[in-house]
Amino acid sequence: MAVEVTREGAVAVVTVDRPEALNALNSATNQLLLAAVGELSADDSVRAVVFTGGGDKSFVAGADIAEMKAFTAEEARRFGALGQAVMSGIEAAPQPWIAAVNGFALGGGCELALACDIRLASEKAKFGQPEIGLGITPGFGGTQRLPRNIGVGWAKYLVLSGRHIRADEALRIGLVQAVFPKDELMPQALKLADELAAKSPLAMRYCKAAWTPPPTPISRPGRASNATSWRWRSPARTRAKAWRRSWRNAPPSSTGADLGRRRARPAAGVSGALSPRRRPADASASRTRPGWRARAHRLLR
Repeated sequence: MAVEVTREGAVAVVTVDRPEALNALNSATNQLLLAAVGELSADDSVRAVVFTGGGDKSFVAGADIAEMKAFTAEEARRFGALGQAVMSGIEAAPQPWIAAVNGFALGGGCELALACDIRLASEKAKFGQPEIGLGITPGFGGTQRLPRNIGVGWAKYLVLSGRHIRADEALRIGLVQAVFPKDELMPQALKLADELAAKSPLAMRYCKAAWTPPPTPISRPGRASNATSWRWRSPARTRAKAWRRSWRNAPPSSTGADLGRRRARPAAGVSGALSPRRRPADASASRTRPGWRARAHRLLR
């Protein structure tokens, strides 16, 4: 199984176990994670959860590029929505979730760690949001959770640069709460989980609910933008080329100017500026439906 759930008393341990793919998240793994999150959230005997990655190299190395490269726009949208459902489920779970980051936490892996309540890391852990190098944006809520945890400035630095940071730097900026030698990470995570499991479950649930942000007018568009950005506008050929170059650590060959569907409108007064928008040829047809002003006046009468 790509996702393993074990129990140690009142503590559950969830492990993404795809070491051959550095524990990357494909659709099947996300479905298993979503099911595991739902089952654990509904189990009152589970008081705390530790989340980690199988093997000794990676926590979760992001989304599975091997699967993503063949996505259509609609498949990409569904994949992004599924990943966001997993992250939101972890964030809204009644129990505290502890991320034991034992290696690479990149892209979706970093977003998984951000969805957890507490993040502990080994000295070998690395964090980052490298999506911009692939011509896409973080799709699992990273643009919303990063600034809440480390501030807007550091969030923009990580997302816009695509750089990776080590565990000591992650600790300095507040992305993780503690760093341990590799062999001590899981014992320390389980020790903390036992401590949290001994607390009042009702108080724990209320504390988490107080911190979990509601779907405000600000956060809703942000998360929707994360999901819809996976319906990338770049042509499949351009996208695949960017991904191949990223695997070879080659610099990008495109400035991105060819990725948008609309051209920038020249400034007024500049040669080539567009003329004002013209009325449709059949102007009378456009007046058959009352505009929003007329409808509003009608409602206010």
